[in-house]
Amino acid sequence: MKKIKTIVVNLRNVIRGMKFLPRTAISAALALVAVLAVAIVADTAYNFMASHSGLMMIAGIIGGQVFLYAKELGRLKNGLKRLMADPTAAANGQTQAPKEKAPKPAKAAASTASFATVAKDLAKAFSTPVDEDEDEEDQESFEDGEDDI
Repeated sequence: MKKIKTIVVNLRNVIRGMKFLPRTAISAALALVAVLAVAIVADTAYNFMASHSGLMMIAGIIGGQVFLYAKELGRLKNGLKRLMADPTAAANGQTQAPKEKAPKPAKAAASTASFATVAKDLAKAFSTPVDEDEDEEDQESFEDGEDDI
């Protein structure tokens, strides 16, 4: 990578020392080559993925699982390293299970208390009687009359 960087820096320094027209022609040609290289790589990658779509789906699923369970894979890797370091301990049944932390108890009391108060408030709201006269006060009649024709 360092060689490529030095080549690019040296090429840039050489081009900067030229006059306007040669500098423009060389930079335009280099830009065309860069765009063609990116297009060729993108087209090749697209064609590969299109012809191997099943493989790409499987790779995506496996990659997602590796991303999600990276910590557990690290633990498994460490366990395998210990096993390879002392295989006789595994044969004798002396392997130690990893110590797992006990889960903390959930704070159910606070959530059930708030749920209980909400339930009581709803019960009170639905149990209050509604005056039937309020609904009938402003009732309009939408009947067809003979005068409307």
